[in-house]
Amino acid sequence: MKKELTHLTQEVHVLWEEVQEKVKMKKMRIKDLNHKLTECETQRASKVRVLLVKNVHLLENISFLPPPDVFRLIHTEATMLNLSLLMNRRCAARLTLLLLEENLQQEEQLRLQWEELLSCWRRSRATGVLDRYWTLCSSDEEQPLVSGQLVEQREETIHHICSLVPPSCSTTLASDWFNQLTVINQQIDDLHSEVLHQLRCRSHHRWSEHLARVELCEKKLSALQLSDVEMNDVIGSQLLAVIGQGQSQDEQRLAAVDRCCDAVARRALHLSTCVFAVMRGAALLWETHSRRLERRRVQVEQRM
Repeated sequence: MKKELTHLTQEVHVLWEEVQEKVKMKKMRIKDLNHKLTECETQRASKVRVLLVKNVHLLENISFLPPPDVFRLIHTEATMLNLSLLMNRRCAARLTLLLLEENLQQEEQLRLQWEELLSCWRRSRATGVLDRYWTLCSSDEEQPLVSGQLVEQREETIHHICSLVPPSCSTTLASDWFNQLTVINQQIDDLHSEVLHQLRCRSHHRWSEHLARVELCEKKLSALQLSDVEMNDVIGSQLLAVIGQGQSQDEQRLAAVDRCCDAVARRALHLSTCVFAVMRGAALLWETHSRRLERRRVQVEQRM
């Protein structure tokens, strides 16, 4: 993925190099035009100079005007021609300047548009990288860790109270029932501790994977040549901040689960002890009553 993004970035910069090359070629054509105009005006000035010299000799040979008037006339015409040549050169220089300014403005405008489009392209690519990251993170599914078998066994054991009624109840059976319930409660407590440990391990493993994916995202984003500000915004504000918040929430949930398990264990022990005390008292009362009935029966038989 990083190689692909690097290759795409290189291709995008090749496009800008092509634009720069076209702007450079246009600038060279403007300079060539200026050189040709300057050369044309130089050739024209040379031709005018030759014609003026030739006309001076012709006018002198005709002798229609005195030599001073001839030179005065030629000087006037030469002055007008020089002014025309200067105007032409000024217009050529002005044209060259306008073309160069237009080319420079166009280059600046293209540069701004290029930077804006490049920034949009980088943001879209960065968004794609982040979307893939969140997709991978959301694919992590929690598997159920607690089985309901022990809970069912405890329910069956508690329901067994119904059978501990006279004349089948006894302190021995009540003690056996309490011992069975205590064993199941202890197994459930141990299971809660094991589940809590597994949840902590899973949480640590999951966030370690997320951090590894963040490093991979950072490498992919570096291939896009993002600025330091953009990198800090994406990595620090959008990824690491979310991971830190998620870790904190996981720790709070695990702490709440731990407190809940302790409360459930204490509550189960308290209820079991209370029920056992009631059952043992009832069984003891029944045993006492049974012994009295037995003694009374024996006494009655002896009297008969």
